[in-house]
Amino acid sequence: MTTAQLYQLYCQSYGDFYREHGGVLLGQRRPLSGVEAVVMEFAAEDAANGTPLRSPAAFDCCIEAGLDALTPLGLHRGAA
Repeated sequence: MTTAQLYQLYCQSYGDFYREHGGVLLGQRRPLSGVEAVVMEFAAEDAANGTPLRSPAAFDCCIEAGLDALTPLGLHRGAA
């Protein structure tokens, strides 16, 4: 997945946190890659602790900081 696709997932997951009971996602529509699961957990953590939804630039900074860990999980650098 690209950073742009992961940002879309981050935004959706952040919003889903408020719609689901206790921030728990009730079910997945398809199997997730490792990087998708990490981004969803990151979004839920942000939402749970009151961190405002990150901008695309702020999210990209987080991706850059975790690049070494995210690349083996399926991150593909580039525009979507």
